[in-house]
Amino acid sequence: SSLLSQADDLVVKFDAGQLGLDLGAIDQYGQPTDCPSVPTARVIVTHIHDGSQASKSGQLTVGHILKAVNGAVVVGLSFDETISAVRAAARPMSITFGH
Repeated sequence: SSLLSQADDLVVKFDAGQLGLDLGAIDQYGQPTDCPSVPTARVIVTHIHDGSQASKSGQLTVGHILKAVNGAVVVGLSFDETISAVRAAARPMSITFGH
């Protein structure tokens, strides 16, 4: 199965304002990485804030991998590049998450 498109992928739409989730980078071994400028294996959801846009989706959970922003694949980018893509995206924005 392709990492970039799986049947159980979750697409969440976000309007203007705070997303309500915290993100972290992990390496290919599943360990957190503290170097935000190097390509990472995954950028994952580390926390979802109560009452936020992220929590209102009802499906997003800690550990979901951020895979695409408005259809543009972010897998393999650095943490900084991924965050920049999220910040630069036009709203309403669709983020694709997976496992």
